[in-house]
Amino acid sequence: MISEIDIQNRCVAYRIPFIYVIMVKEIRTYVYVGQTRDNNGMLGRLSGHLKPNGTLSQRLIDKGIDNYGEMKIFACDLSGTDLFSDLYSRRRTALEYLVQIRLKVIGCEKTFPFEVISNVYDNDHIYDQQIINYADKIVAELSKNILKVSWEKGIYQNKKAGNCLFVIKEEYKNCIIQVLHS
Repeated sequence: MISEIDIQNRCVAYRIPFIYVIMVKEIRTYVYVGQTRDNNGMLGRLSGHLKPNGTLSQRLIDKGIDNYGEMKIFACDLSGTDLFSDLYSRRRTALEYLVQIRLKVIGCEKTFPFEVISNVYDNDHIYDQQIINYADKIVAELSKNILKVSWEKGIYQNKKAGNCLFVIKEEYKNCIIQVLHS
């Protein structure tokens, strides 16, 4: 079997900051959001996820999927700003959190919903307007790309949007209000 990997920029193997989304289609679509500044770039981090004890693999095993195949990966190079380039990941983690929360909302609204299976903790940088603006831009672009993804296998439809049962802390509701009204 031939696997197709479409890389549009070799920088995915460089040690620069990235936020990335991995979509795995099995019986339903699962989405994993992450961030990295790994020595081997986003590809190095992806390698870690795909190993049997990797975070993505473990999240899928928790969903009863231990052998997965078809996936799409979207990566956003964050090296164009010093905001996310430091060694400490607090700003990238805040961005990851905001993107993940927005994708959870979008996943519930789609005719063909997806479930976000990654976990990330918030921090005080989620209120930084620059980071909020980056999250909005990234999610807008991701939404276009996610909608373009066509899966040949059957698509799990959940008209009741049962995958939307997640809790947003009261103090963070203002962080997703822009998504709810867009």
